[in-house]
Amino acid sequence: MYCNQCGERIPKAAFCNQCGAPVFRQVVYDFNPPQRSPQPQYRRLSSKSRIGYVLLGIFLGGFGVHNFYAGYIGRAVAQLLITLFSGMLTPFLCLPILLILAMFVWVLIEVCVVDRDADGYRFA
Repeated sequence: MYCNQCGERIPKAAFCNQCGAPVFRQVVYDFNPPQRSPQPQYRRLSSKSRIGYVLLGIFLGGFGVHNFYAGYIGRAVAQLLITLFSGMLTPFLCLPILLILAMFVWVLIEVCVVDRDADGYRFA
């Protein structure tokens, strides 16, 4: 370390031996850390199975069970309520048929398109 006033080399001291100026320790920050080898990037998979999602969608899709399984609670509740609501409308025969048909199309599209759970991880 050198004195800022006279340029004399200073041992570990609070004042310069030559001129008596106070010594201010400077901290040097290294903003360029050493380069490390890149770590391999792994994709995290969901703990839920794609096959399980599809099978639940095929057999119990009208009740939204496949969406409960994947964590899409809002969609699942909507599908469950639509199915229950269409069951209460049996006196009006054409409306439940249309709702059940719409539900079938909705579930079919979801089973074909959805490949991630609600947290964004791919199905295993």
